[in-house]
Amino acid sequence: MVHRLRVSIILLSLLGALAGFSVDAGGPLLSYHYTVVIDPGHGGKDPGAIGIGGIQEKKITLAIAQMVYLKGLAYPDLRILLSRRDDEYIYPTDRVLAANRMGADLYV
Repeated sequence: MVHRLRVSIILLSLLGALAGFSVDAGGPLLSYHYTVVIDPGHGGKDPGAIGIGGIQEKKITLAIAQMVYLKGLAYPDLRILLSRRDDEYIYPTDRVLAANRMGADLYV
């Protein structure tokens, strides 16, 4: 639980720092300045590490990613996207390629 909280705080700090870098050059304002893709990894057939009591890493990482996604919505200059929203397996290379297609400025 402490590790989960620590990871959430680190990710929120990264999002907050990224939001602070927005610059207005006097032109029209976009609805967002940065695209952040959050990749919880694992999923589907890949449970990741198995912890105490049988908890699967894929469930923890998805829950944390969803929390960071929701918190990130408070920053209007950030476009927050998830590489997966449910328990599905997506090959790691496909997740990275998708992030590139989405124009990710930050891939977490």
